[in-house]
Amino acid sequence: TDRGEPRLPGAAAAAAVAAGIAGPFGAGVEAILEKMESGAQELKKLWNALEDLRNENISLRRCLFNSGVVSATDFDIEQHRVRFQWFLERHPAGMTANTATT
Repeated sequence: TDRGEPRLPGAAAAAAVAAGIAGPFGAGVEAILEKMESGAQELKKLWNALEDLRNENISLRRCLFNSGVVSATDFDIEQHRVRFQWFLERHPAGMTANTATT
C-alpha cells in the first residue's frame, strides 16, 4: 500500500540497468544504482516506522484524554514546553529558559 512515502529514482534506475541502459560507464553505474535502490528501500522502512509511531502516538493520546489522566490543554502546554526546550538546546545563544517567564 502507498503510505505517502517519498519517491526516489532508485527503482527506475534499477530498471534501466536491467534493460541494459547502463551505457558506457558499465559496472560503476550499476553499483551506484544498486546503492540508490538499497537506500530507497531503507528510506521506505524508515518512512513506514515513522507512520507507525504517528499512529501509536495518536492512540496513546486518545487513551490518556479519554481516561481523564490528562486534558488536551495540559498536554498541549507540556508539548510546547518540550518543543521550546528542544529549540533552546539547538540555539543556546538565541534565548534562555527565563525568556518565556520574564
